[in-house]
Amino acid sequence: MVGHEATDSQLSSEKAQSGKPLSIVRSEGRPTAIHLQLQFQRPTGLMWNKTEKLFFFAIAAICGLYGNSIWQFEREFAKGAFWLWAAFCIWLFAEAYDNRARIVAWWSRHDRLAKVRLLSRMLPLGIGLSGALLLVDSMSAESEAAFGLIEVAFSRFALALLLWVAIEAVAWRVRRRASVDSRFGGWIASREPVEIITEPGPAENRSRVQAGAELLQREFSKARVALVVLAAISSVALWQDAGDNLVGGATIVLWFINAGLWAFVFAPACWDPIASSRQSLESFRRFRWTKHKGVLLALGLIMILGASFRFTQLHEIPREMFVDHIEKIQDSWRVSQGQFHIFYPNNGGREPIHMHLIALLARLPGFGFDYYTLKFLSGIISLLTLPFLYRMGVELFGEERRELGIAVGLILAGLVAVSFSHVYITREGLRFVMSPLFSAVFIIYAARAARRNRRSDFVKVGLVLGFGMYAYQSLRIMPLALVAIISVALLVRQISWRERARYVFHLAVAGLVAFMVFLPMFRFMLLWPQNFWERTTISMAGYGIPTEELPSVIMGNLNMLMRNIRDALLMYNWRGDPFAWRLRIELPEMDILCGTFLILGLAAWLARMLRSRDPVIWAMPLVVLIMLLPSALGVANPGLENPNFARAAGATPFVYLVAALPFGVIAARLLKTLPRPAAIALATLLFSGAILFANHRSTERYFDGYYLRSDASSLREPYSVYGRFLRGFANSGGSFGNAFLIYAPHWWDFRILALEAGEMHWDNVISLPELPYRLAQALQRDDEYTLNPDLELLFFYAPHDEHSPTKLREYFPTGYAIEEVVYDHFRYYAYIVPPLGEAGIMQFLVENDQVFG
Repeated sequence: MVGHEATDSQLSSEKAQSGKPLSIVRSEGRPTAIHLQLQFQRPTGLMWNKTEKLFFFAIAAICGLYGNSIWQFEREFAKGAFWLWAAFCIWLFAEAYDNRARIVAWWSRHDRLAKVRLLSRMLPLGIGLSGALLLVDSMSAESEAAFGLIEVAFSRFALALLLWVAIEAVAWRVRRRASVDSRFGGWIASREPVEIITEPGPAENRSRVQAGAELLQREFSKARVALVVLAAISSVALWQDAGDNLVGGATIVLWFINAGLWAFVFAPACWDPIASSRQSLESFRRFRWTKHKGVLLALGLIMILGASFRFTQLHEIPREMFVDHIEKIQDSWRVSQGQFHIFYPNNGGREPIHMHLIALLARLPGFGFDYYTLKFLSGIISLLTLPFLYRMGVELFGEERRELGIAVGLILAGLVAVSFSHVYITREGLRFVMSPLFSAVFIIYAARAARRNRRSDFVKVGLVLGFGMYAYQSLRIMPLALVAIISVALLVRQISWRERARYVFHLAVAGLVAFMVFLPMFRFMLLWPQNFWERTTISMAGYGIPTEELPSVIMGNLNMLMRNIRDALLMYNWRGDPFAWRLRIELPEMDILCGTFLILGLAAWLARMLRSRDPVIWAMPLVVLIMLLPSALGVANPGLENPNFARAAGATPFVYLVAALPFGVIAARLLKTLPRPAAIALATLLFSGAILFANHRSTERYFDGYYLRSDASSLREPYSVYGRFLRGFANSGGSFGNAFLIYAPHWWDFRILALEAGEMHWDNVISLPELPYRLAQALQRDDEYTLNPDLELLFFYAPHDEHSPTKLREYFPTGYAIEEVVYDHFRYYAYIVPPLGEAGIMQFLVENDQVFG
């Protein structure tokens, strides 16, 4: 096709094939973009031309599966990396081969100056890539060599940036001169249509001034001023109430009111909450459920599968608590008694949302302040994360193509539903399960904010950031992720400086809204900074390091930080959590299939980055690195602190999104290749098989691997067995007031023992020298733990305590010792004394100089 203009029939045919309206660009004497696209159009009659991309995808998947199996079974890193790199390149080649016509058309649209500029960019890109390779080398180098490599790498980054800026400046200067010097016109003539800009006339200027005045009047209306005054008053009152970490219910209500007021203060002038609510209700009423029944059915099945994995045998698996659980349970019980805290400084410092939710759930029938309630609440939070993950996939890719967004969203929700690490942190029952939920909601609104630059989206992002600070400490890194996303939007989007200024202003709005939500905790941070940063400081620098020395500690361990980043990135395919919260689970986080598609997803993501200027797509690699930092920054104990499933949980939605993308690309390709019913059936079969395979591997690994290792672990005491013994003693021949635990360092936590026995407040912990004195005190108690002389006495003592058995036999010759073995290697010892009677106990006390006044 050599004509200068396409015929109407050709254009109609092209439009029908693409499914999108064509933008026809004509310029005299040169072939246009549409001509070049039609010239490189492949014949559509052959089935091969429709399936060749799927063929390359299949080859890439086979190579990836082989390489990943080498990593997971043979544990040969270099050999497996070769096949995974081959899979990555084959997928990228398939993307480039399929879009070769677009690439040629894109290149042909540029004039000579633009081509020279693009080719010149290869130099700074090459220098920057060499710096990145040096950073990779520093991850495996010794300390001194690593510092040198890092220094050279960053110097190359700086040089690449300077060269890039210089190239852009020269190109801009030449282009500017060409606009006034006709001598350059032929050399740099644009092949793109030139937009003719005319100066606005007086009438237009007056209308713009009038529109600006009306906008200012709406923005600074009396209602807005009144809202600012109310919000300021509520913030001052909240600041005063937050002076003490112990707050009341009224302060919590004021906190929500303050957050709402500031959200309304920064809301767009045209926003009407009543009208928006009506519109939402109307949209819900008009929602055609039958039209979306396939998606709803698929999401419902994913939720059922996720619920089965999260709640099956929840009472028994995991079975035993440790100190973090009992601290949370006791704090939740205090919340139920009206003791609301902004921040819980005990046990390294913890955020409050999870404790308050536990206190609410414990009031319902069938629940209480126990380990099961913790696990059940985490299961609910984990299950609620799945619909938001689906929405996240639709939000990120649905604008490009609706079917692609739906496919990515469903596979993302499905893969996380059966993810080992997500279920592992869920069933532990601790607050880090909230990280993926907040991360998913954050990226939904952050993507809208970056793409549309609307203030309402930034306000919502600010609310998510503010409330996330009260969920889990790893979410403190999310503001940095938002800054990264908006910074990328400023760089990659071709927008005016006025639009860039709006981005910066809206980012400030998000920061202010987040700060107003964070205000009570900010007051706590100022008053008790050591408590607020304690857990972070211990992870990053170890015990006894002041908070202000953290930057110097990180800089001094920069090589360790680089290694940690490498290990965190390899957590998903090569090596999992090395400590896994008291259980050594070193298998990769992902199974073979999911890990393979993670590598293919990196290639698919790179292809989309090269094909679009979407700031969210470009920013996602940075977001993943940022969300992995809470794990990677654990430089104090890198072998134990990193990689860490819990601290890296905020990156879970983003990493699995990359793994879900190839599935979505394959589904979109099937819809182009096959009739729609056949394509949907085949895609459903493939994706269902992938999710079921992942479910099989994860459940097998969790219930057969983790559970058995949990019982065999010497780091997780079987308190449930000890608690049953204590409760049995109290119910048959003894009482809780007659049971005592002889203190020994690095032994049982009496609070867990008491809770497993059904008693929240049992605290009969004694040291052996003060045993007579404590028995005398127990006789004088007037609560449920009063010692009864007519019942048996029970004394627990540690296996490594050699002195207690001898002393107990000396004190109570009529008693006898028992020894029980649990899980083959756990042993606990107890000494039981028959009833002494009132006379016998009084004689014992007198003999040991315990006389009542």
